[in-house]
Amino acid sequence: MSLAAAAVVASMPVLGSVHLDADAQGRGLLTWSGYRGNRYVTQVMDVTTGRRQQLWSSRSVSIMDLADFDVAASGAAVACFRDRASENAQTWRVLIRRRSPDGVWSGRRLVAAPKAWVDGLRCGVGDAGQVALTWTHSGGRRQPAMAAYVAADGSMEAPTRLAAEVIDEPEIAVGPDGSATVAFTTGRDDRVLHVSEHPAAGAWTTRAIAPAFGPELAMDGTGRAVLAWDDPGEVSQALSFAAGPSFAPAPFVNERGTYLRALAAGPRGDVLAAWATDSYPRAGALRVAVSRPGAPFSAPTLIGHFAAFPLLATLNTDGGGAVAAVSGSERRPRPYVRVLRPDGTWGARIKVQHEPAGLAPAGPGRFTLATAQRDRYGSYRVLRVRVLPKA
Repeated sequence: MSLAAAAVVASMPVLGSVHLDADAQGRGLLTWSGYRGNRYVTQVMDVTTGRRQQLWSSRSVSIMDLADFDVAASGAAVACFRDRASENAQTWRVLIRRRSPDGVWSGRRLVAAPKAWVDGLRCGVGDAGQVALTWTHSGGRRQPAMAAYVAADGSMEAPTRLAAEVIDEPEIAVGPDGSATVAFTTGRDDRVLHVSEHPAAGAWTTRAIAPAFGPELAMDGTGRAVLAWDDPGEVSQALSFAAGPSFAPAPFVNERGTYLRALAAGPRGDVLAAWATDSYPRAGALRVAVSRPGAPFSAPTLIGHFAAFPLLATLNTDGGGAVAAVSGSERRPRPYVRVLRPDGTWGARIKVQHEPAGLAPAGPGRFTLATAQRDRYGSYRVLRVRVLPKA
């Protein structure tokens, strides 16, 4: 079964910075950047209505970068950017634009202007418009992790250094009440997972959790932050899981050659973890496990093969979900989608023509998928959105 494209939303040179997210009703917002004439622009589109709006315009792709985008259950949203004063400037600034729950976008707001390069910029938004951000400074001997917080009324805290040096770039998630969680690892030889938390009213606090490699962070609709990660050994043999507020580690997979690839948390508290294996005879296998609210993870289920990133996962209000993955090979990729039904069974494999670029709920039993098509030179030129029917 193939999915027909519902709409072509972009066709432009240097297409990138694609993000797709949705509110609690499944109303999706899609963002992308690319050249429009001689200007490099970032646009946002309401997937439901098709209405578009320009968020930024600059002279060059080297000046502005849409780094991340997030939509809260209420419909509030945030777009976070890096920018430089000119193509020759040697430092980046951090800026945001916020969207109110009723759809009104604010002007650009400066969050930080460090005298350093900014990498790994990530952001999240709460229901009332609270925004939390994290990033790293690069170019020096160390790569510190930074964080900032903007309250619903627009008041802003000064950026805070969370760690002097990190290995894995920080991940961030923001709950409905505006509470924020950042996860990162430190230590080059013995990597340790840390969590930094910012309550809706308060300051950042940081604590060590466990030895870990490649952690993934998600936030469910109840405001509970969840983490999963690989065993830090050379050949991972276990995947571990921890949930706030205690973040007590607990293994949930013990299989040689496993590598966590995605973690999703749903509105009602469901969690989906996806991992790939590289050990014979299951090399390249993509397996998933699902935890329902208050229950342990299910037994692993083989849903396909994993050949290359991206790997996208999401969960819906009814406990259903979807995974978009790429099998095949680098020269002949074969993208596909598998849909998780609310009863825990998986629908048949759905073939997708182009590379998955975004995945979000579109209401009970339905999902919005964004795909990006490359030209003959390997660059993205066309962006489409599709709606997956009920499983």
